Amino acid sequence: MPDKFFNSIKEAADKHAEALFGDRSYPDVAFLVEHGAEKDKSGKTLSKYRHLPHHNKNAKSADENSSVDLPHLRAALARANQVKPVVEDKADFQKRAMVHLQKHAKILLKSYQKSSAEFKEIETICKEFNITLDEADAAGANTKVVKNGPTEKP
Repeated sequence: MPDKFFNSIKEAADKHAEALFGDRSYPDVAFLVEHGAEKDKSGKTLSKYRHLPHHNKNAKSADENSSVDLPHLRAALARANQVKPVVEDKADFQKRAMVHLQKHAKILLKSYQKSSAEFKEIETICKEFNITLDEADAAGANTKVVKNGPTEKP
């Protein structure tokens, strides 16, 4: 008897979570999914682990920009620091979320795009130090640029 009661409560909670966290017909790649999230019998991540929807139903990959829904991307950028992950560390999830969302934003939103002159300067520095643009982006806030600094590579 207790198992039936527990299962009915769990089913009701799962339906409630689904109503709160989005349509189950959307693929997991349309969301930022927590690392260590549980999956259901069909292999889809449970709704409570799917946060910040920003792709449409046609998304095939989390990295593609063609399926990004701009209003949802803007909302996700604004709400990323409000997410309370279930299993993943909050700070780690929020940092990963912002890196992912900003990659989309830098390509799709004018307010996030660097001027072409600034981009060329960053590209030149990356080539000089043999690093990728993604590595430079990830270092972003932790990097201090000093003009006329050392001429030798560290």
